[in-house]
Amino acid sequence: VYISLVDALANPAEVYQLALKKQKLNEVPKEVLAFPNLVSLDLSKNQLSQLPDWLKGLVKLEEIKLTNNKFVVFPKVLCEMQSLRTINLDRNPIESLPPCIGKLQQLVTLDLWDTSLEMIPSELALCKNLRYLDLRSTKIYKSDLPNLMDLMPNTEILVTHGCSCKD
Repeated sequence: VYISLVDALANPAEVYQLALKKQKLNEVPKEVLAFPNLVSLDLSKNQLSQLPDWLKGLVKLEEIKLTNNKFVVFPKVLCEMQSLRTINLDRNPIESLPPCIGKLQQLVTLDLWDTSLEMIPSELALCKNLRYLDLRSTKIYKSDLPNLMDLMPNTEILVTHGCSCKD
């Protein structure tokens, strides 16, 4: 795993995993495109609120970690990255998922824990390989999901159980 762009750029073809965590990035460095074999990109704990369209040029990327950034909107460029198997967007203030999420046919894991999600688009059920969906600490409760659970019987969906609290 490379943790420095400088070190990684010394051998671009050898870079399969790149971790640029906790670097106060507010945009993805364009140098990331220099790694044709990149499979895993960790941009967690930065200041990112959007992803550039050129990111879809990482055609071998299978895993992207965007935990604890500033995303309010799900980055639509991810919908164009057909090789993605894991997306971690936990601990972001994301409010919704776009219908294009259904294009991610290779997606196995989608981590949306501790986001501001209030609903899930039915297109998510088109992700036939999805096996793990983390919706804990969102505004979605098990009672909100019966249709999705029926459409995705092979997916483990983690949710926070609703509170039957009285004011």
